[in-house]
Amino acid sequence: MPTTELRILVIGALSPAMHGILRRFSARGWGSQHARNVQEAKDLIGIFDYDVVLASETLTDGRGYDLADSVAVHSRTLMVGVALSETHLWLPVVDRGRNVLGSRGLNDQTMESEMGSLLGGPRRDPSRDRVSEIPRRPAYAAARPAPQSSTALRRKYRDRDRLPMGS
Repeated sequence: MPTTELRILVIGALSPAMHGILRRFSARGWGSQHARNVQEAKDLIGIFDYDVVLASETLTDGRGYDLADSVAVHSRTLMVGVALSETHLWLPVVDRGRNVLGSRGLNDQTMESEMGSLLGGPRRDPSRDRVSEIPRRPAYAAARPAPQSSTALRRKYRDRDRLPMGS
């Protein structure tokens, strides 16, 4: 059975087009995990090493932009989805650790190409984020106070289902 790497964190609701993109990426072995709000996303970012974080602009406990510092610290990429009247626009907020908000916007079609280039490159340690393993974060992340013990958080999120791709 091929190993799926958790490479994408999704926060909030996604468009049907983005569900299709995630399904195609899953077939390549690039797994995704879903968080419901900002706090849950910050907890997951502290545990797993995601390459790309996709967040809805408006969430139940804040805004997708609130994740910029957490993502930038780990030199990863954050894109915030803005729902428009008839379409969806993705705004890069952090690109590989650099703040780039306002530099450009992506529609769902160009988003797939952009994410493919972000995910297609080599990782520092490809064995870190296997679903069956819990990766270790650098020492500076351990100093941050956690709302629950790290063992409890790992257990809570380790076996969590990925996004339902058929809906």
